[in-house]
Amino acid sequence: LHLKDLACPSPRWLEQELKRCSGPANLLPQLVECADVLGARSVHILLDFRNHPAESILQPNLADMQGPAVVVFMEGVTMSPEQLCALQNLPPHKQGLRRSCRAGPGLVCMYQAAEVASIVSGEGLYIFDPIGRHFVDQQQQDAVPVGKVHLFVNSDMPQRFPDQFLPFQIFGFDARQSFHGTIIRLPVNCTGNARPAGTPGSMEVKDMEELEARCEDTVKGECLLFLEDLERVAVSTWRDGQEDMKLVFKAGLQPPVSPSLRAARAAMSRNREWQKFSLMSVFVSASPIRSNVDLSIVSFSAKNNDSRVDRWRVHHTLGPRQARKFALEHHKTRGWIPLASVAALLGSVGGNGAEGSKLAEVKGQVFSYMPIGPSGLPVHINAWFEVGDSGRLIWPAVSGGGLEEDPPENLVVGATGREEELEWNRELMSCVVEAYADLLGDLPTLLSRDDLGDMYKLWPRYDETSPALKNALLRPLFSKLSDLQIYLLQSGQLVKMQGGVFRPSAASERLWVLFKDLFPIFAAPRSLAHDFRSAGVHDVPEISPERVRKKLKKDPKLIDSCAAALARAHPGDPEKVADEVVGLVGDALEYCLLDLSSHGTRSFKELHGARLLPVASGHVFCFPFEALVATELEQRLLPALRDSYVDMRCSERLSRWFHNPDFLSALSLRRFTPAILAANLQLVLPRHWKGQQFVAAYSAPGPVSGLPELGWFPEMWRFVGPDALHLVAAWPCLLLTTGALVSGSALPLTLSLPSPLPSLPAIEVGGSVSPFPVLALP
Repeated sequence: LHLKDLACPSPRWLEQELKRCSGPANLLPQLVECADVLGARSVHILLDFRNHPAESILQPNLADMQGPAVVVFMEGVTMSPEQLCALQNLPPHKQGLRRSCRAGPGLVCMYQAAEVASIVSGEGLYIFDPIGRHFVDQQQQDAVPVGKVHLFVNSDMPQRFPDQFLPFQIFGFDARQSFHGTIIRLPVNCTGNARPAGTPGSMEVKDMEELEARCEDTVKGECLLFLEDLERVAVSTWRDGQEDMKLVFKAGLQPPVSPSLRAARAAMSRNREWQKFSLMSVFVSASPIRSNVDLSIVSFSAKNNDSRVDRWRVHHTLGPRQARKFALEHHKTRGWIPLASVAALLGSVGGNGAEGSKLAEVKGQVFSYMPIGPSGLPVHINAWFEVGDSGRLIWPAVSGGGLEEDPPENLVVGATGREEELEWNRELMSCVVEAYADLLGDLPTLLSRDDLGDMYKLWPRYDETSPALKNALLRPLFSKLSDLQIYLLQSGQLVKMQGGVFRPSAASERLWVLFKDLFPIFAAPRSLAHDFRSAGVHDVPEISPERVRKKLKKDPKLIDSCAAALARAHPGDPEKVADEVVGLVGDALEYCLLDLSSHGTRSFKELHGARLLPVASGHVFCFPFEALVATELEQRLLPALRDSYVDMRCSERLSRWFHNPDFLSALSLRRFTPAILAANLQLVLPRHWKGQQFVAAYSAPGPVSGLPELGWFPEMWRFVGPDALHLVAAWPCLLLTTGALVSGSALPLTLSLPSPLPSLPAIEVGGSVSPFPVLALP
């Protein structure tokens, strides 16, 4: 049989390694990564639901292995017995690979699916039975791990045991000759006896069906982003009764794949320049090594009968000084490389040729070459991360959204006892910061002038990012971004952050007429200012009440330019323009008052010099200004003071402040009072009337001019009231039924009928002369 014994992993070793797996749902991406580290350019995963004959097989105990299985075909990869043993029995840095699998235990992950792994590669049929339950020697007393290789080329094995080879008759395999590739067959548990999760062969047929249903989520085109050799991945199924396998999903780099692209994908991990790290590097900066590559990935979904092409930009960084130093200290024992990458989706084209949105957001994942958990970012990040149990990032628990609060969807696993790996992952985050900043700084060169505003879709949102990443990633990233010239003004110019201001969330839309004249405003989401502040960047340029006050004090004519703009917006409608101007000034005044109070460090006197006081005549004056706060009735009593009344549309809307005594006194404003009315009666009544007890007024023959309407007197008395009668006693303001006016000093000579006279007939004063002078009071 050309039989050789091979080293097989022990059950204890498997139990330890399978803890790193994140469950059967993630088996496919782990197998895909295995294909990449082995140098395959294509991997095809077949979910083979068929049952194969089990008569002519190597041992009767292997009959259970002829049922449904997960099958992996790695095109062009041939493995030797020594390599297969090393991949299953040695720690990653001793397996002889250029890089090890990062998101799982490597090839050992196949034992999630099967107790026995059957492999065809080159000239050999390999069978590994770690539990020792199926491949049993006649002399064997106890179950022991068994590894065998059968060299089938130039032997009669295929003729003697055709059923053993029948399940492998796929992907061009011919048992009569050496096979240039590797087929791994992983039979699932069909015994009907469930096996505990995390033990070899715990997968069942229902788990295969789940893999089929979710394969487009677990093995999508994005799985190729950070791999170095793999160019194509496909998933198919094959059920009993079907003549051939049926494609479910496939994805690949858009052909033809050029030699330069192949070299660029692996160039950074093979770069050794970062290892030139001397003692001098402690005293001088070691600049990160940077590169970027554009990838177009074609995906096809049989379920939706739809294909699409996604265009990606991937930025790579070989880390800064401290990350390099840490990597070098552990390179021989760990094989660590301070490499990080960030990938952004630049655009998509559907199968119908319709182009999707540019710079589309993705549900960002943290990759360690394959996805290990959600990040909450609009991009994917990748690095040489160390992962712990369940395939999660080794990271400390985070309060307010850490392990305790959301275990199923959490990104991280506790780092207790693994401080070295934790420190390494932290250093890698500094590499991610460099790569992410490079990507965001490069976006303006990838977009047209009209689309520059789209670049902010790929900026991280602080509140949406995984809590585990906020301190280690977002804080240094936002600090770095504050120095880059990537802030788009509404004029279309790109400036540094201090070259403009963010739009405030508290401002009304109408204020933009003013703000656009006051500041260079960023055409960026207002939320960015919040993100910067949350990330610890304190010097965030925003439109603030203090800045607006300073600008208005410096140039009072800005209000005129805003009024002119509103007039152009509403031609031929002066009333609308006047209303908009008062509204704008009121908005601006309200905004400037947001940080002021009579008791705080900033007082209302901060408004001195700001032209924000609209008056009833339509003018706008600077504070302080001796103006009157009056109601509509009060303003009718002294219409001549039109330039002294605060416009009611403003004072009533901002009544909170215009009724505040501290606000009024600080800005030389006064409430309209009976005393003010009495002091200015000469503006309504003839000046020479003062001191006269009686004037004919409306009783004189001929037309009356220069006097207020008769209704003015009742309104005046309603406002003055009996308590302030003495203030107007020198003026003839008491209207008689004859139309004459008498003063308060003549009141004893004037008969006023008492109001409750139910037994007296009504006195008619119109058309006949009353024998008594009667007060015409309301």
